[in-house]
Amino acid sequence: MEVSLANGITTATPTYGPSVGVQVFGSTEPIVVDVFGKLTGTSGATSATLIIQESVDGTTYTTAATIGLSSTSTAAVPSSKPFAVQVKVRKPYVRAGVTAISGTTATVYANLRMA
Repeated sequence: MEVSLANGITTATPTYGPSVGVQVFGSTEPIVVDVFGKLTGTSGATSATLIIQESVDGTTYTTAATIGLSSTSTAAVPSSKPFAVQVKVRKPYVRAGVTAISGTTATVYANLRMA
């Protein structure tokens, strides 16, 4: 299963993508999810902080992981920095959020896949 957690987030206040249910019913072990995507910008260096959050009820979230993203391209061409990380979650709802972002038209795309 592959689901988009954050698509084209360009601001941070923080900004969150949709919540996704991932836990297998009755499971007592943590679920490992692959979080992958890219940080893009039109020129120069870009950076962002992506957080992965989990929730029991889909309303109240806690942070499961914080991912720092950066691209050091200084060329005046579009930059794209892919990333991939595994996160263990113990609660049935997961979402991604951007808490900081900078750079010329910097954008974060993140997807989730159950490992």
